[in-house]
Amino acid sequence: MTVRFAVLSACLVTSLAWAIPPPPASRWVAVDDAAYDSQTKLTWQRAAPMDKFTWENAKLHCAGLGDGWRLPTRDELAGIDVDPALHPADPVVFAQEARTSENAWFWSGDVSDHFAWAVSRNGTMSASYDVGATRYAFRARCVRPGAPPANSFDDSVKIKDFTATFAHKKNGAASAAIVHLTLPVIFAMKNPAVAHKLNEKLGVKNLTGDADLAALKAEIADSTDGLVAADYKINHNAHGLLDITLRSQSMGAYPSADAHHLLLDLHTGEEVDCRTLFRAEKIPALVALINGKMRAAIEKSDAWKDADMRAMVADQRFDQTDLQSVGYTGDFVVFSYDFGLPHAILAASPDSVYAFKASELQDYLNPGGAFGFLTAKARQ
Repeated sequence: MTVRFAVLSACLVTSLAWAIPPPPASRWVAVDDAAYDSQTKLTWQRAAPMDKFTWENAKLHCAGLGDGWRLPTRDELAGIDVDPALHPADPVVFAQEARTSENAWFWSGDVSDHFAWAVSRNGTMSASYDVGATRYAFRARCVRPGAPPANSFDDSVKIKDFTATFAHKKNGAASAAIVHLTLPVIFAMKNPAVAHKLNEKLGVKNLTGDADLAALKAEIADSTDGLVAADYKINHNAHGLLDITLRSQSMGAYPSADAHHLLLDLHTGEEVDCRTLFRAEKIPALVALINGKMRAAIEKSDAWKDADMRAMVADQRFDQTDLQSVGYTGDFVVFSYDFGLPHAILAASPDSVYAFKASELQDYLNPGGAFGFLTAKARQ
């Protein structure tokens, strides 16, 4: 019996050109009543009061919240752009704005010659008003420097099984093949918006490409072969990271097994950009280190003993784009490689998984990245 096993990307790579700076992770992190902006490192009120204040009272209102809350500058206000009509991806952060069509104005803390600036909700207009004139009253969305308290985030998550059983269409007199699914569901997180993002990434769409369970069930019922089982394996669930593998087995011309590996940031709900895990200047040396293990595996494999198969693997190299396969499990940083060999000779394929202890990668790890907890300084 021939089995195919493929490992898909473990972390997010949006460009194959490593010289391009990595894109920021999800800009907004909603935490209870606050919204942290990862671009500016500021924390905002998610639900600004609907009350309108004079400028002096708006200042007092923010200062009264304590903990460094203040009126934002004009530029800070213009930069958040909370109009959901313009930025539909952000309504979960500024939910209140989705419930009003008013293009509200907000006070800034900027004042010159007794005139303070106010900015429209969508950041496209601003104007200055006499701070001593009580007839000018606008809303106040307070801001403070830094991220929300660390305990607002989950460093690990609770996961329960979702199970389902479907049946393929009968193939002649044979019994219909049964499909058994076990999928992960994250629950009881401190930040429901992050839990929602994570569950979307762990759902049927990432596993099979179907829009939802109903679509998958209909596809299975209309076919005599295909998916026969799916489950998952948790590789790491701590330090603000979830390393998880979604696994599936299928039956067609050949039995096959596929794995979709995800490295997820539990603070944002996004896939980790693997370019941020390692020091940029050390990436070429890291690739060379991995290639050393890969070359040793090739030369020990059965494929190396056969002239035809040797030609298929001899020139293969692990390169920078393959770093997207990185994961963390059992105290090892693990890299995977797909040799792309035909089904008939997969059994002779070289070892395609290369594991390193954290101590071996100290010169390569980015202390400020998601693997920062593995650095020697973090372990002291």
